[in-house]
Amino acid sequence: MHPALATPAAQAALEHYLHCATLGLGPEQAQEVRDELEEHALGLVDRYALLGHAPEDALRRALADLGSPWRVSAAMNGVHNMPKLIAFGTLGLLAVSAGMYALAGGFLRETVVELPALSETPQPPTCTRRAVPASPLVTVVSRREGMTCFTFRNQGAFIGLSDIQRAYAAGGFKTRLNAEGDLRVTFPNGEWRALSPQFRVNGQGYTSANMLIVGTERRALTPELKVWGYDNPLLSFGPLKLRLGTEKQPVAGSNFYLSLLGTLIGVLTTRDLEKGWESSWQGVNHFGPGAAIQPSVTVQTGLKAGEVVMLVTRARHQPPNGKASYFADIAPTGTDGTVKLFTEGQPLVFVGDVNRLSASDGQNRAVLVRVTGVDLRDLKSGIFIPKS
Repeated sequence: MHPALATPAAQAALEHYLHCATLGLGPEQAQEVRDELEEHALGLVDRYALLGHAPEDALRRALADLGSPWRVSAAMNGVHNMPKLIAFGTLGLLAVSAGMYALAGGFLRETVVELPALSETPQPPTCTRRAVPASPLVTVVSRREGMTCFTFRNQGAFIGLSDIQRAYAAGGFKTRLNAEGDLRVTFPNGEWRALSPQFRVNGQGYTSANMLIVGTERRALTPELKVWGYDNPLLSFGPLKLRLGTEKQPVAGSNFYLSLLGTLIGVLTTRDLEKGWESSWQGVNHFGPGAAIQPSVTVQTGLKAGEVVMLVTRARHQPPNGKASYFADIAPTGTDGTVKLFTEGQPLVFVGDVNRLSASDGQNRAVLVRVTGVDLRDLKSGIFIPKS
């Protein structure tokens, strides 16, 4: 028996879920769906157990991830009791989510689109007669008659709006690119979001890739909102998957995730996302000269190589406006499951609740968060305690 089902209460909870999720199906179909739902649920339980959750809590979170059993039942009846437009060889969470979404009038087809990206924004040169800052981010353009002109490298992951339009249209969204260069994306529930160009290259408007997440994390406009992988990350909006970067124009994980840090901190620490962020954040410039002397910590996560982990502590200096400020860093785990992250000081006391970071007892509390594979609207579910 699975450890999560060791108590009668846990067995009853899973049995009730499976019963409700298969109501209305024929005996053979019901058993097939039950088996696959149970297998998927226990797989999610194992994932939460790996993150340090107790068996009963892991089961509760797994069933919550699967969604309401009544909605699953409606989706399964819609598939099994009409001509099979979709072949359910195996039933994954994505298939369940897509089925429920289709009932609400959304798209259903699984779509993966690659998006070429730029890694830097074009910057006009700055000219000075003084000494040029010594930094890997500074490029000297010219020196003439005592005047030095240079540019600062603004790194990130920037996507062309016409490429974004193509990707959303392939997933079944309605899109419109107006004369001013703004891209309007209409979601299946009728709500829309607009993406505006931050800069242009050869007439093409570009925006930061993290705006694809910022535009959808405050409302459940898609069945899920997840990110997978480090370099060339995959953004998952349910059936629509957007791969950032191509072979010719790759996206470095550091460029994408460091630009996403502010959004992740906001989601993690804000009680009501629709009302806006309740906090600010600070971090270290990985490419700047100060990175070499910044304190760091290496922790054993117990996660697979390539999982992306974020470290969050309260910033030493809090702003006078009353909003909490946090210090954060983000990096992928290595082949041995460890990850090295910058911090403001040592030693760290790891806790499982972001609200405990504000305790005023002199301890330097920290939270570790698994970012990849976790619904970004419920980022707190990715909090874990490191392996000792």
